[in-house]
Amino acid sequence: MKLDDRITFVGWVNKEVNASWYSKAKIWVSIPDSDATSISLLEAMACGCIPVVSDLPANHEWVQDNVNGIIAAKNEENFFQRALQIDAAKAIVLNKKRIEKDGLKSANKQKFINLYNEILQGE
Repeated sequence: MKLDDRITFVGWVNKEVNASWYSKAKIWVSIPDSDATSISLLEAMACGCIPVVSDLPANHEWVQDNVNGIIAAKNEENFFQRALQIDAAKAIVLNKKRIEKDGLKSANKQKFINLYNEILQGE
């Protein structure tokens, strides 16, 4: 695809450097054969990247194909073109709202507290 001069593998970096790299990216790609919810997917969505992910159950929880990202079929070759056709401004807003609602530690902490309170009130 002649992308060698456009792709950088930076290795393990701290949180600030990682966020800086995400902010420079338009598209974030992770297409393994198996995975659960990927923390890097959530980070990329929060930082405004358009995610391109494998067609795995966990990814369907976060990405709607051609809406807020791309769910790439196995051996699909045109996922970059499809990602570039997404309304990026809309996808970024959708992704950031979704992460704020379901992807942050603070949001999930509150969900657990609410669940425990419901259980305790039921006794």
